[in-house]
Amino acid sequence: MLEIKKFTLLILSLPFTCTCFALDHVEIKQSNGQTKTITGKTLVLGREGGQILQDKFGRLHYLTSEEVTNTKQDGTPFTPATKEEMGVQVTSELPITSRYENFVSKNYVLVYEGGRKGDVQKIASWIEKLNVNFYRLFDKTALKMQPIKLPLALVVLRDKPRYIRKLQLDTGLSAKEASETQAYYHLHSNQIVMYNSGVKANNVATLMHEATHQLASNAGLFSRLAKIPVWVTEGLAVFFETPRQSGQFVSWDGAGRFSPARYKITAEFLRQHPKDPILRLVQSDDDFNTDNAKRTEAAYGLAWAVTRFLVHKRREQYAKYLAKFSQQKPLEKRTMDQRIADFQAVFGDIGKLEKAFAVYFKQMK
Repeated sequence: MLEIKKFTLLILSLPFTCTCFALDHVEIKQSNGQTKTITGKTLVLGREGGQILQDKFGRLHYLTSEEVTNTKQDGTPFTPATKEEMGVQVTSELPITSRYENFVSKNYVLVYEGGRKGDVQKIASWIEKLNVNFYRLFDKTALKMQPIKLPLALVVLRDKPRYIRKLQLDTGLSAKEASETQAYYHLHSNQIVMYNSGVKANNVATLMHEATHQLASNAGLFSRLAKIPVWVTEGLAVFFETPRQSGQFVSWDGAGRFSPARYKITAEFLRQHPKDPILRLVQSDDDFNTDNAKRTEAAYGLAWAVTRFLVHKRREQYAKYLAKFSQQKPLEKRTMDQRIADFQAVFGDIGKLEKAFAVYFKQMK
């Protein structure tokens, strides 16, 4: 999951408070001196006039007080884009050097460069299965998620060079950094972008990982503007990512599959760092925010293992814990002590949970 860092710095520099949803027409002054109007619902309003607005396509607009010249409300209810409108809008934002087609499923609009429709249909079938499994995981718990109202967009580009250019435009990453990825969920456009690299296990896993981020952000589980502990968001995404593979056949048909590769990495990490692995995740995101690739990979593995443990052995409590994040204020960042207190308020003493997790991990398969 990727976000544009310059926007993050911008919004954190303003003192924001939440505002109720209403259809706003916000007039802004552009760098060329001309004005344009952005229409949508205001998610966050700054006391100094800045705001974050979501348009009907799910895109977030970060507006400073210097840009905003006027705001009007006309009483018109906010209405998400239709699937047809979404397809037209997403296509209009892509380079015009190719021919694009749309494939529409129940909850998704897939925009792809011409050809290989069969692969796109497979992708649509997998992410629709993900949607069903995602809701089913918590359907008998206290966690109540919202139905998807906005068509979810996924862009499938023809090849990696086109994908890298798109990723660089969206995030500002270097070509080298971009080349190390296969797909991403863009937090601000609310789109998944990938390239058609064939049906391989690691490609399917990456797609399902990013699709989980997108789904969680649109089902009311996580606010796109909330500062959620990384282990929570990534642990859930990794839990859903593992595909089913039999010889050369690869597909996705359910969540929570055992991953030998993740297990091996996590087991090695726990041998080197056996003390309080759950507390390590809960109190800090440091293991994810490091230049040490092995440490980051191990953090993802540990988040996967702990999430799998909580889903299998503490599902009702896990659901209550996740429900806390759906209520978290936009841009609110919790301190280390607050993160620990939030966790223990639901699960009780972490020390006892660590012991139960150790037993579970040894028997995991």
